[in-house]
Amino acid sequence: MKKAILISCFDWFEKRLEPIMELLEKQYKVNVLLSDFNHIKKEKISCYEKLSNGISKTFIDKVLKKPTDECPYYRLTNYMDGRNGFYRYEYHTDQIGYGPYQQSSEFLMGYWAFCTENDEISKAYAYTVSKFPFDDEGKKVYMDSVTIRNRNPIFMMENYEQLLCYLASELK
Repeated sequence: MKKAILISCFDWFEKRLEPIMELLEKQYKVNVLLSDFNHIKKEKISCYEKLSNGISKTFIDKVLKKPTDECPYYRLTNYMDGRNGFYRYEYHTDQIGYGPYQQSSEFLMGYWAFCTENDEISKAYAYTVSKFPFDDEGKKVYMDSVTIRNRNPIFMMENYEQLLCYLASELK
């Protein structure tokens, strides 16, 4: 019974839709409108790609600092232009703010893997996964700057950052 009602509803809809589409096609040239829409859509996608590529390049060139002999971990500068001054002066910390490289813990959240040019970023995440569990120096880089405000308990789960970094390293 329900199937018969459903089929009759589709038939009813199809019978009424066909003349409407013919009218629209004759009067408004729907296909021309759709092709114009596709052109606009392509321009927006192109603009988005340029923006995303720019953010990716800026992140790789200015923000993401590669491991060195001095610090064998990837670190992040505090600002997108590569400056590394204090961030959020007297904001939710015991200190005066976040000092140089103290935003590096944000790298462990994995969201930089969504950059369009992410091969280098994926490799950075894979390298970071290989460093788990962190030694004292790694804990200093990634854990010393964690905020004192109450956080969602999911962020406090054991191995949560490792899982996020692993997933980020696999995102292509």
